[in-house]
Amino acid sequence: MTIEQRLGRLERQNRVMNGGLVLLLMAAVGGGVLGFAGQQKGAGVPDVIRAKMFLVVDDAGELAVALTGLEGGGHVRIYDDKGKTAVTLSGTEHGGIVRTQNGKGKRLVLLGWDDGGEGTVTTYNGKGKELVDITATTGGEGFIAVFDPTGRERRGVLTTRP
Repeated sequence: MTIEQRLGRLERQNRVMNGGLVLLLMAAVGGGVLGFAGQQKGAGVPDVIRAKMFLVVDDAGELAVALTGLEGGGHVRIYDDKGKTAVTLSGTEHGGIVRTQNGKGKRLVLLGWDDGGEGTVTTYNGKGKELVDITATTGGEGFIAVFDPTGRERRGVLTTRP
């Protein structure tokens, strides 16, 4: 094989490789554009995502929301800007619970159920002491209790049936 034949062969291989490189580059750019356009339209979004936990962070990378599956129910915890729990929502075998807390970790409001399985709403002072409790009794009557700042019951109102 002469030098001219070898040079011609190398030129043909170079043209084929350059053409292949251009096609590959066009395919990559086209795929990227199509993929971006598909995301914009919601294409490729799964109908269901299954996981045991999801953590949502803010722009600074700090934890903002945690969603977890617990034994007996689900759990959502929302954090304040200092990373402290502000709101907790839980589903249990007994029912749902919503709790709010202050920045010191003290309970402020509880919506849920009592030991008898009846619905209750309870508010607390900033020190975690019970202030007002609104609940249903096991007999199906309403009860409101008011407490002093130390958590000691001061007044109670019970509804009675006529």
